[in-house]
Amino acid sequence: MNGILKKQNPILNFLLQHRYSAIFLLVGVFSVGVGVILGRDINTAVGETLIKVGSMLALILLMAAGVLNVMERGKRLRVIQLSEDRLNAVIESINDGMFVVAHDGQVEMVNQAAEKRWSQPRDAMLGRPLSDIMPDLKKTSIPEAIKECVRTEKAMTIPNVKLVHDQAVHIYETRLFPFEDGVTVFFNDVTERQQAENERLRISKFESIGLLAGGIAHDFNNIMTGVLGYISFAKLDLPRDNPIYDILSEAEQAAVEARGLTQQLLAFSKGGVPVKEMVNISSLLVDETTSVLRGSTVRSEWYLPDDLWPAHVDTTQINQVIQNLVINARQAMPDGGVLTIRGTNLVFGSSTQIKGTTLSPGFYIKLAFSDEGGGMTQEQLNNIFDPYFTTKDTGTGLGLTTVYTIIQRHDGIITVESAPGEGATFEIYLPAASQIQEIDSVPQT
Repeated sequence: MNGILKKQNPILNFLLQHRYSAIFLLVGVFSVGVGVILGRDINTAVGETLIKVGSMLALILLMAAGVLNVMERGKRLRVIQLSEDRLNAVIESINDGMFVVAHDGQVEMVNQAAEKRWSQPRDAMLGRPLSDIMPDLKKTSIPEAIKECVRTEKAMTIPNVKLVHDQAVHIYETRLFPFEDGVTVFFNDVTERQQAENERLRISKFESIGLLAGGIAHDFNNIMTGVLGYISFAKLDLPRDNPIYDILSEAEQAAVEARGLTQQLLAFSKGGVPVKEMVNISSLLVDETTSVLRGSTVRSEWYLPDDLWPAHVDTTQINQVIQNLVINARQAMPDGGVLTIRGTNLVFGSSTQIKGTTLSPGFYIKLAFSDEGGGMTQEQLNNIFDPYFTTKDTGTGLGLTTVYTIIQRHDGIITVESAPGEGATFEIYLPAASQIQEIDSVPQT
C-alpha cells in the first residue's frame, strides 16, 4: 500500500522520506506560534523571550531531525549494501557459467564459474560480445535466441549446445532470462550427465545383445563341433598326399576360426563372466603385444614402471583385450608407426567420475594405448564401442565391443580420445590387487 501511495503522491513520498524533519519542523513551528500567541497577552519582554525560546527549540529540533535523517539514510545504505553482497555471494556460488548481456550484445557481468570455465580473467570478458569470448557460439542458435528473448521478454531453454574449450567438446544446457536492460545467460555443463546417459543406453544395448548372442553362440558352437568331428573322421581315411586331404584341412581351419568367433559372442553372455586370478599385467602386455606385432611395420614402445601393481583378472579375457587393441592400432597404421603403451598406478580416495562412469575409491592401474594413425571423427568416437560398428574395410565390428564388455565385467572402464589426423589413445582403468602383501609378493619385471 505504501508503495502505491509513494508513486501516486510525490508530496507524501517526500514527507515519508523526511519524516523526522517534517515532525520536528511542525513541533518547532508550533513552539514559535505558542510564543507569539502568549506574547500578545504578556508584556513585550516576556513575549520576545518566549519567541526566542520557541525559535531555539525549533532550530534544535531541525538539527536533531537532520542527524536522524543521516543515520536512517546510512542504515538504508547498509541494508542495500548487505543485499548486494548477498546477491553477489549467490551469483558467485552458482556452478553454471553466468553472463549478463546488454541490449547491444556486450557482456556487463560475469560470475566466477564462467571466469574459471572459459579460462579468461573477468575484466577481459567485460564489454565484449559473447561470441568473441566463445567463438563456437556463432555456430549455435544462441545469438538468435538472445535476440528472441529480448524481443519476446520470455525465458528460454536451449539443450545440447556444443562448445569447445579446454581442448574438449562440452555439452551445455543454456537458459536465458530477460530483464529490463538485457538478458542473463546461464551455461550448465551437462557433458558428464550426457555421457552417463549414453553409457546407460550402451549397457542396456549390450545386455539385450547378450541374451541373443549367448543362445546363438552355444548353438553355433555345437554345430561347429559336429562339423569339426566329421572333418577329422574324413581325414583319418585319407593319405596326406591326397588333394582332398588339403581341402579338408582348410575347411577344418575355417571351422576352428568360426568357433573362435563364438568366443567373442560369448563375451556378451553370462558365459563370459571372468574367472579371476592375480596377474602381472606388465608381462601380459609385453608378451601379447610382441606376438601381435611380429612381422609388421609397427613397432611398440613401453613405459611400464617396475612397480606397476598386479590385478585380479581373467588372463584369457585380458589377453583378448590387449590383442584387440594392438590389432586395432596396427590396422590404423598400415604404413608403419609407433604404438606407445603406458602403465600408471592410481589411488582414488573418493568416488571419481571418468567420462560419465563412476569409479569407486581404491587402487587402480591405468593402461594407455596410443597410436599414430589417422584418428577418428567425433561421430566415429560416439559409436566406436557399438556392436558391428567398424571403420575398417574388413572385420566384424566386434573387437572393441568385446574389449568394452570384458573391461566392464572386470569392474573397470575404457575411454578413447582421438581427432582426425592425431591418432587415438585408448585408456583402461582396472582395479589393482587390494592387499599390500599381495602387491609386494609379486615378482617385478
